[in-house]
Amino acid sequence: DMPTIEFRTYDEESYANFRPVAARDYQPEWWKKMKIRIDHRGRMTQTIRSCPAMQDWLTMGYYIIATRDIPVRNGVEWNWPDGSQEMQVDEDTYEVSQSHPSAQLADTIQYVDDSPVKDAFKISSHWNMKTPPGYSVLFIDPFLFQNKYFAVWQGVIDTDKFNVGLDNGQIIFYPRVDHSFVIPAGTPILQVLPFRREEW
Repeated sequence: DMPTIEFRTYDEESYANFRPVAARDYQPEWWKKMKIRIDHRGRMTQTIRSCPAMQDWLTMGYYIIATRDIPVRNGVEWNWPDGSQEMQVDEDTYEVSQSHPSAQLADTIQYVDDSPVKDAFKISSHWNMKTPPGYSVLFIDPFLFQNKYFAVWQGVIDTDKFNVGLDNGQIIFYPRVDHSFVIPAGTPILQVLPFRREEW
């Protein structure tokens, strides 16, 4: 019998903000278009598209996808670098993030020197994942989806036991830039990999 992961939600806004999708159904466009062999400086060479491990990794588990544009205020004021991503934000509907100060990690996270906030942002996806007994999930930064604005904290959640609250799909990320930015709709924010706990 194949184990099953359940994505449950108690929040009617869940699909408006975040959506879980099977990784095999959501791959980068550049990956789908990539050829197995290319001409590189006059010689035919293989690309990573020929590597079975890359295909396995890109199709493993699930992604939590942003289903709308999500503005992130990195500082006290909205600080758009050049207007290229600037957007109007309705302060009444803007969700204030909890945070994890850098001091909680002994200041080991590498932030941009002039970053106004040296914290990790914490947002709720409002999804509660449930796995069979003995199964957990691993949260990782989505593999091969290029993102220059933020990186996701990685970690394990025992979703067979820690699933009685409203959500266990907390997304914790830290900025890679020193300004406000937008997470565009369609961006995979988090990769979720279910696995069976075993002692080695």
